[in-house]
Amino acid sequence: MTDEQWKQIKHFSPKEQWGDPYKMSFDLLKRLDALRKFVNQEIIIHCGYATDGHSENSQHYFGKAVDFHIKRMSLIDQYLAAERFMFTGLGLYPDWNHPGLHCDVRFKNYEESQDRWAKLNGIYILLNEDTIRKIIKKEI
Repeated sequence: MTDEQWKQIKHFSPKEQWGDPYKMSFDLLKRLDALRKFVNQEIIIHCGYATDGHSENSQHYFGKAVDFHIKRMSLIDQYLAAERFMFTGLGLYPDWNHPGLHCDVRFKNYEESQDRWAKLNGIYILLNEDTIRKIIKKEI
């Protein structure tokens, strides 16, 4: 991202936990900014661009991913809000100190489904009805 692009982002600044804020995807930040406006709650950035510490083909290494949580929102409500903004990768992390999301803008052509998953008890699993029920049980 350039300084000019950062000026277009209303709810975030380069000073947050992006890693290198200038290696972040403008497309990702526009979607995240729109999500922040929609939920009208503070979003806490955990990680953006990274050079290690993630899976082998992580979108964090390309500046196309962000991990965060939204204050005062359940994990399921965070997920439902994020779904509106067409992130191509979306993971739910109920085991974090502040349960939150991974959102990314990985390349997907129009015929490919979006990637959805959760990490429960250290294991990555496909996001489906059963997974959502388990997450909701944890939140209650």
